[in-house]
Amino acid sequence: MKKCPECGNNSPVHSGFCVACGTSLELAANTRRERFLFFLTPLFLSILGIAVCAEFSIKQPLESGLSLGGTFAFIYLGAGLAFWIFARLFGLPSAADSYWHAGMFTLIHLIACIFLTYNLEVLIFDINNPGMGILDYGKARFSVLIAIYLPTLLVGVLAISARAKSSCRVDLAPGRKFVLTQGFWLISAAAVLLGILIQLFLPGEVGRLIKARMYYEADAAELAIKTAEAGLAEREDFAPLHYLKGSAILDSAPGGYTPAQALYHLQRAVVLVPNNALYHYKISQAHEIEHNVDEAIQSASAAVSLQPGDSFLWLHLGEIYLKYRRLNDAIAAYRSALKLEPANATLLNNLAFTCLEANVDLPQALEMARRSVELLPDFVFNTDTLAWALYKNGRYTEALDVIGPIYADRPEMTPEVDFHYAMILHANKLLTEPVKALEKLLARPEVASDLPFQKQINEAKMKILLESVPENTKEVVQQK
Repeated sequence: MKKCPECGNNSPVHSGFCVACGTSLELAANTRRERFLFFLTPLFLSILGIAVCAEFSIKQPLESGLSLGGTFAFIYLGAGLAFWIFARLFGLPSAADSYWHAGMFTLIHLIACIFLTYNLEVLIFDINNPGMGILDYGKARFSVLIAIYLPTLLVGVLAISARAKSSCRVDLAPGRKFVLTQGFWLISAAAVLLGILIQLFLPGEVGRLIKARMYYEADAAELAIKTAEAGLAEREDFAPLHYLKGSAILDSAPGGYTPAQALYHLQRAVVLVPNNALYHYKISQAHEIEHNVDEAIQSASAAVSLQPGDSFLWLHLGEIYLKYRRLNDAIAAYRSALKLEPANATLLNNLAFTCLEANVDLPQALEMARRSVELLPDFVFNTDTLAWALYKNGRYTEALDVIGPIYADRPEMTPEVDFHYAMILHANKLLTEPVKALEKLLARPEVASDLPFQKQINEAKMKILLESVPENTKEVVQQK
């Protein structure tokens, strides 16, 4: 006699199905094949990622494809494991192929919901100006995706469990059996169908905008530009397509396009919709690339004036000021950003570093640098700032203890970090030839194009040389 795994009743040895409930008694025979399929799928997803990146002309298709395929595989395997835990915790039925279905459904349904979100957001948010900060807009878009994805994912997982219970029953009507066994795929199909229906009822240029956004955010810049151009051919005064084309050119620099062309389309978008902070922010980036300092600052300031509650825009403005050594302005911008996000490790680090460069508020700079490292430990950028703050406050031994581990596995860092390290070593009397070390720094190609940094190194070099000059000749050297 065979015991049914579902109802526990006994059936004749030759039976393929339980005589009481109709459940298959041969599920164990398929287990090996289903396990093989489950563990082979990640390899297929990796190959699929490479193929997708090559098809859409994404830069470095092999590296990008492996990254995309790895993400697919991670979601797939994680979903299979999560379904196993879910089924065990709540006593849900599962079959040998349920874990494969759970992994593939989670991945495919995520893609379907992302497609639906792109179409829904043009109905939910103002296309020309969403009226919120850049980071807030990104969070809002993500919230829409989560609101669609999580409930339907749960329904799909329950449908996979229902499939395990009903797929081998012979007493179900064909229509009902199809719904029970394929219901989870119908959920993904419904999401895709709804997205397509939305596009059918949208104006042509809005449909082009949705496609261009998907290409742009998938890093398929050339396809994004071509799609935007097709939309602009239908309606030249549609600002979002001008912005998207300019952004794609600016961010990816595809062949045949220049930053000047990106700037033209971004400026055209601002002319059409002057109150969009995102457009001004992107123009500021374009001016930075073209080394138009005043225009970059003007556009960044315009973005901040439109969205003064967006810390990201204040951070961007502060970075421009810092880049061009307008340190007091940079400090003011960073302070405005920090009021909005007092626990932002990057803002704390940037403000601390700028105060150190300006030689103002050194004790406060040390506290901000320490707080940044507490919030975001084990990163070179803020660990270096903390070490430099300790040095500037005369705490040389502590500075060496902080910066030393950075060089544990690598002999050389960025010129700025190397400069700080050299000065800290010199302060601790551990650098035998400090002048030669600084001259070696000056000879590095990345330093040659940074005149303010060159000046800083030369001033430090002169200070070290003066330390070795007898007291009676120092005044003569300094006068020269």
